[in-house]
Amino acid sequence: MGVKEQTDVSEITGIIAKDFIQLSTNFEMVRFDNLAQLKEELTKKIAAWMDHRFDLLLSTLYRIDIDEKRIEELFAADNREYIPSALADLIIQRQLMKINFRRKYKEGKL
Repeated sequence: MGVKEQTDVSEITGIIAKDFIQLSTNFEMVRFDNLAQLKEELTKKIAAWMDHRFDLLLSTLYRIDIDEKRIEELFAADNREYIPSALADLIIQRQLMKINFRRKYKEGKL
């Protein structure tokens, strides 16, 4: 894994930990070696939050700007088993977009 990918994983982990502080996440305590590990752990946490802290999960998803239409589509589907994994993907993708935007802004490439 390259330095950039490790930096991205660390940065995404930090952002997610901050975003989900209301749900008492402990991502800041964990170091993930790659995005697959991050996604696996995030998927587990989302599944638990769906069962026990659903309202806070939804409000957090909206706050971090996950597209409401995509969320609605996920929850409207018959098979709900894949929802935590799909939400984890959406969260990671959104955080990568934010990181890339911030980098471009700092470099004056916007």
